Amino acid sequence: MAGLPGGEWCSRKTLVALGLGQLVSLIVTSTGLASSELSRRGINMPTSQWLLNYLLLGVVYGGILMRRRKPLQEFLVKAGDRIELMGMLGLFGAIISACQIIVFERNEIKSIQWSTDDVVPFIGFAVAMFMLYSLVPILLKISGST
Repeated sequence: MAGLPGGEWCSRKTLVALGLGQLVSLIVTSTGLASSELSRRGINMPTSQWLLNYLLLGVVYGGILMRRRKPLQEFLVKAGDRIELMGMLGLFGAIISACQIIVFERNEIKSIQWSTDDVVPFIGFAVAMFMLYSLVPILLKISGST
């Protein structure tokens, strides 16, 4: 449009940022859907949902860290990047969530009669949160918010 200054509103960078923003919105909606489905089924264990998310982050990004040994050594000397951040978030998030589950949700976990229908929303929540944690830093970098 001629009335907008700079013409940057239609650049590739802006369109990619808008597309990623919409994807992130869809992911946030799917986490709410998975969480409400678990609640509807009588499974009220929010910390357990987060544990799967952190385990997934730790496994994926921790695996990338193990493949990058030289950069990992440099990380100990310099500031880290997004991969190290996500790997450490997954590792420490899983440890903290496991401790919270032991304290707050162990009786709930014991009382549930697990079935495939109950596990699928847990996995869906974990995958959606993994994608959210992975895409938001990229979106922020593309849009110039960092």
